[in-house]
Amino acid sequence: MSEARPREGGEATPRVRSRVHGPERRGRWARRDALAASALRRGAAAVAMIVAAVTLGVLAVQGGPVPESHPAPAGAAPDSVPHADARPATRASAPLPARALLTLTASVPTARIDVNGETVGHGALRALDVEASLLVIRVSAPGHDRVERIVQPTVDSHIDLGRIALEPWPKLEPAGIPRDATIRLGGAVVTEGQPIRPGPRSFTISRDGYEEQRLHLAVLRGRSVELRARGWRRTPWSLLSDLRTWSTSSSADRSHAAAAVAARVPGLEVTELQMHASGGARHEVAVFAHATSGLEFVLIPAGTFQMGSPRTEPARHANEPLHTVSLTRPFLICRTEVTNNAKVRLQAVADGQAELPPKPLWLMSIQVGWTDADRFCRDLGWTLPTEAQWEYACRAGTTSRFSCGSSERDLRRHAYTSISRASGRRLKLRPNAFGLYDMHGSLWEWCRDDYVDRPDWSASDPLTVRTSAGHVVRGGARTGSPESARSARRTNGEQDIGGHAFIGFRPVIEIAPFESGR
Repeated sequence: MSEARPREGGEATPRVRSRVHGPERRGRWARRDALAASALRRGAAAVAMIVAAVTLGVLAVQGGPVPESHPAPAGAAPDSVPHADARPATRASAPLPARALLTLTASVPTARIDVNGETVGHGALRALDVEASLLVIRVSAPGHDRVERIVQPTVDSHIDLGRIALEPWPKLEPAGIPRDATIRLGGAVVTEGQPIRPGPRSFTISRDGYEEQRLHLAVLRGRSVELRARGWRRTPWSLLSDLRTWSTSSSADRSHAAAAVAARVPGLEVTELQMHASGGARHEVAVFAHATSGLEFVLIPAGTFQMGSPRTEPARHANEPLHTVSLTRPFLICRTEVTNNAKVRLQAVADGQAELPPKPLWLMSIQVGWTDADRFCRDLGWTLPTEAQWEYACRAGTTSRFSCGSSERDLRRHAYTSISRASGRRLKLRPNAFGLYDMHGSLWEWCRDDYVDRPDWSASDPLTVRTSAGHVVRGGARTGSPESARSARRTNGEQDIGGHAFIGFRPVIEIAPFESGR
């Protein structure tokens, strides 16, 4: 197509659009194509550089390895490739956690404050810098309930929990408990005024010489813990550890101690408590029955006494030095000398008889040598009394010539001696203050000790064991004079007495130490 354009001079010349196909046209298009290709190469290199930079940044944040050199991307210009000795990219630092501030005050100045299990202060916190995450806050103090708070602070916030009140525990207030008693809770000793955690609690109250008490209480908030002990009962061993303790205790305590002893000694049972008085002494004693032999025993508490005789005592012998002796263990001693009736009953048991013979009217004490008496006792698990045990039981707390006093008139009612025989009849004799019969007269009685002329007993639980010609006998006989029946009179069983005439024995049962009757 052509369009007529006027020329200067008024003549129109036609304009024609057409493609020129000549050398000049082909050269111009070639230059344009080269410039476009170069621009494309430079753009690709720039994109490759950007991708590499981003990759290095990601690796730095994640802690991954950063390559020291990078290969040139395809089509990149030579001047866009990093050199091999180029410095590696710097590792990017992790972002800091968000922070918050925490403030609180405990009602107890010494209270411990924990945040997420870590102790951060005591009593109060003033704008403590913490991480803005879930916080578990615990406030605790000895003797108070623990308080726990859970908060979620926001970034750059200030959490003020204000005053946190800790409720105190109830305090222990013993009532009627002696100062020498010890109170325990869960094995730990607690004292008056000490806080006790609320809830069901079991207290143990112990006191030297008394049975332990256990009290179960419900400890309530807002109330004091009133701890009241029940009536104190002496332990059986403490009651038996001293004659004065036994004598001043109640009948209920003595019955309790007697029952504890009977439970520990096979074949014995408590029959009754009896009150006896003689020679100015007075005791309530526990009587035990031995079912097999029919013998009765009396419980003798431990104690200290003056053994021997003073120099002013009439008919005194030189082998009776006065000295202090302590018996540290209680013991049981037979109320009478062993009788023929007891021997017959024991023999029936040994022979396997189903029924024991009835108790005969004739209860004469048997006369026996020391070896047979010792074997008799040992076969039953018993023993002969020591010389100190015998005199302690005989005196029953007295210091006079006889356990009933110092006159022969008094002796006539308690002993079978030559003056009783002269009367032509045997009186119904009375026991001493321990309820023991025939401690004076009737038969001499064997003791466990070997005889020595001047005894050298120790101060506690004396026993003389030596190679000697005989053993000690005590108490006199029915054919002897009142002087030979004195409480302190002692002699050699084989030298002063012909054969074994007029010598018997009464057994003793030893009691092993124990703390309670349970």
